[in-house]
Amino acid sequence: MTIMKNNFKPKQLNLNSLSVAKYFYEKLGERGIEQPFLQPITYLTYTEILKKENLLLFKEKFQAGEVCPFLLSLRELIGKDNKELAKLFRQTPDITDHRVLPHLEKLTKKYAEAFACEIQYKAKDNL
Repeated sequence: MTIMKNNFKPKQLNLNSLSVAKYFYEKLGERGIEQPFLQPITYLTYTEILKKENLLLFKEKFQAGEVCPFLLSLRELIGKDNKELAKLFRQTPDITDHRVLPHLEKLTKKYAEAFACEIQYKAKDNL
């Protein structure tokens, strides 16, 4: 899926998907990195920034999932019992891009209390 804005090719930011996960973890704690929450909120972030800023966050492509699109890198690196997560996040760069941060803040506030299934449905609707 590619959304074009003003017929210009989107600019590739090449962000680390773990940077997005780190952001949600720092804002929402453990909930922010639970796969049923993390994958759809990451996809919603991706689609919103693509649509509103004409920016591609990642080189990695989202995979089609039964519940919602997902990034394989996040699935592989962030498991249920990842004891190395704190170390992993210390090595992960923060997101500092002024075009990305407002969208992350907005979506974090909007979905902080939402059930994971609500976010998954919303992500599926954005396909």
